[in-house]
Amino acid sequence: MKHRNYKFQSVLWGIAVCSMAVLLVLAGKTKTEAATVSSFQVRTVPVKNAIAKAPSVSLTWKADATANAYEIVRSDSVSGQYRQIAFLVGADATSYIDTNVQKGQTYYYRIRTYRISSWTDVYGEYTAPVKLTVSSKLVRPKLSYKRTKNKLAITFKTAEGTEYESQYRFAGQKKWKNLASISGKMTKTIKAKVNSQAKFTIRIRTKMKINGKTVYSKWSKSYTVK
Repeated sequence: MKHRNYKFQSVLWGIAVCSMAVLLVLAGKTKTEAATVSSFQVRTVPVKNAIAKAPSVSLTWKADATANAYEIVRSDSVSGQYRQIAFLVGADATSYIDTNVQKGQTYYYRIRTYRISSWTDVYGEYTAPVKLTVSSKLVRPKLSYKRTKNKLAITFKTAEGTEYESQYRFAGQKKWKNLASISGKMTKTIKAKVNSQAKFTIRIRTKMKINGKTVYSKWSKSYTVK
């Protein structure tokens, strides 16, 4: 009877040792599989919408063939709290556009890989924080014009800002004059009355307040109204 108990205990001990060995192998495998994204770049993207108040930020990084997904986090300070802004599925998902940014603000980005290994969630290490200060400059507006009798329609193709202002001058004049009738909050199309029969030239720029300071775009190309 004692001999049988001893033999049974030996079998149990052998099973326990094998199980422990398997667990150690799996643990070691999970640890060594954790990888990092080696590097990534950040750049601002010019606004392509007709009217916009803020630009976008483009993030790109090198692919990790063993990743199932990538997590992107952002903070307002290098040592502040980082919050997830994106979780992209696929090893080839190597770019992301962050549209929730404001001009003149500084952001810090970090990325790490994610994969499932042995039914376990495995995260790689975060990349070092990458700092980006979004430019306060406004893009030069691109416009199209259309005159019908005594009405002038000006449509923004590309612009940034919250307001605009315009200037005009008659043929032969060098000094620009403010055209207050079409200044104010930005809309996609401006409609103004044109009472004069004389030929004149018009130009427009946009503006907005950034950190308490009014920032202006460059003047658009001038357009001669005939």
